[in-house]
Formats: sequence, structure tokens, C-alpha cells
Amino acid sequence: MIKRERAARIAAQVQVAELQKQLAEERAKNAAIREEQRRQAAEERRQEHQAFMAALTELTAEIAHLRQQRNGDGHNGQ
Repeated sequence: MIKRERAARIAAQVQVAELQKQLAEERAKNAAIREEQRRQAAEERRQEHQAFMAALTELTAEIAHLRQQRNGDGHNGQ
């Protein structure tokens, strides 16, 4: 009887150790997935920022061009 109980206890400990190992592997896998998602989100934000800055640069250049045209037309008409 004691041998059976001891064997059952050892089996339970082995099972607990295996479950802890699986849990640790799942946590590591989930951490890697979260890190990849963070990296992708940061890359998307960076590209969106670059697109915004390019559009802003274009608009600024267009405003400058329109001002030059307006100033040039005003001087020519005098």
C-alpha cells in the first residue's frame, strides 16, 4: 500500500512538473507573439508617421508655391 501511494505521489509530481513545463513554454510563446505584435504596431506607426510627414511637406511646398504666385502676380499688376 505504501509503495502504491509513493508511486502515485511520484506520478503526480511528474505530471505537475510536465504541466509546469508546458505552462512555461506557452508563456514564452505568448510573450514572443506579443513582442512581434508590438514590433509590427511600431513599424505601422512609423510608416504612418512618414506618410503624414510627406503629405505635410507636400502641402507646405504647395502653400509656398501659391504664395509666390500671389506675390508675383501682385507685383506684376502694379
